[in-house]
Amino acid sequence: MDEAPPPAFFRKIRFLSEYAFLLASYYILRFIPFGAGDRLIIRLAGVIGPRTPWHKRVIRNLDLVLPEKTPAEKKIIGKKAWQNLASVGIDFGRAPERREKSEIFTYDGGEILEKYGLSDKPVLFFSGHIATWEMFRVAAKQKGVAVAMSYRGFNNPYFEKLARFFMDHGVAPLFTKTARGAREMILYLLRGGKILLLTDHRFGNGITAPFFGKPARTLALPAALAVKHDIPLIPVCVQRKGYGKFHVIIKPPLCAAPLPNESQEDRILRLTTDMNAALESFIRETPGDWFWHHRRWK
Repeated sequence: MDEAPPPAFFRKIRFLSEYAFLLASYYILRFIPFGAGDRLIIRLAGVIGPRTPWHKRVIRNLDLVLPEKTPAEKKIIGKKAWQNLASVGIDFGRAPERREKSEIFTYDGGEILEKYGLSDKPVLFFSGHIATWEMFRVAAKQKGVAVAMSYRGFNNPYFEKLARFFMDHGVAPLFTKTARGAREMILYLLRGGKILLLTDHRFGNGITAPFFGKPARTLALPAALAVKHDIPLIPVCVQRKGYGKFHVIIKPPLCAAPLPNESQEDRILRLTTDMNAALESFIRETPGDWFWHHRRWK
C-alpha cells in the first residue's frame, strides 16, 4: 500500500495554489482600467464579507466598544470594513505604479513630517490598520523622508516574497516581527532612522492599556524606546479621499516628558495609553476603515 504524501507536501501545494491565485489577481488588476475593476471588487467584498463566519467577530467587536451605535449603523460599518479590506488589497497591488505620483496625496501636518522626518534624529511614527496604512510610507517618500517598517511575516513564503515587493519602496528597510528583526530595527532607529509601527493589534506580551474604554494588551516597545532614548512618538493616519486619492494626517509628537513623581513604568503606561487614545480618535473618525476582524479584546 502506498504511503500518504507527507503534510509538508500538501502545505507546499496549498502555498503554491494561494500564491498562484494572488499573482493572477495582481496581473488581472494591472490590466483592468483604473477605477472600474476596483469598484466591482469593493462592491463584491461588501456583499460577500458580511455573509462569512468571520463577520460575527466584526459585529462582536462593534457591540463591545461602540454600544452607542444602532444596529443599522453597525451593519453599515461592518460592510464598510469588508470593502476596506478589499481596498487595502487593491491599494497594495497598485502601490508600485503610485510611488511617483505626488498628486494623489494631500497632507494635514506635512510640516511636522518634514521637520522630524528630515532631521538626523530617530523618529517613531505609529499608526494602525486604518485604510491603507502602507501609503504613509509612499507619501513620506514624496516628501523625501525614508520610513522603514516592522511587519509580521507571512507563513506562506511565496506570499512573503510578493508582499515585500509591494512594500519595498526602495528607500528604507523592512523588518519582520521576530527577535532578530526587532534587534535590527532598534539598531536602525538609534542610528537616526525613521520607523513606522502599527500598534493597534493585540500584543500578548504587552502591557494592559485602555483602548475604546476596554483593557487591551498593547505593545509597550514604542513608549519604552521613547522614554529611554528621548525619541518622538508621532501619530499618523491615512484616509482615502475617493479612488486612488489619499489624505495623510500627521499629528504633533506625544508629550513624553516625565510628570512630577512619575516612575519610568508609569511613564511608559501613560504614553502607551496616549498612543491608544490617538488611534481610537483616528478610528472613530472613519470606523469603516479599521480592521474590525481582529481579536483585539480578549
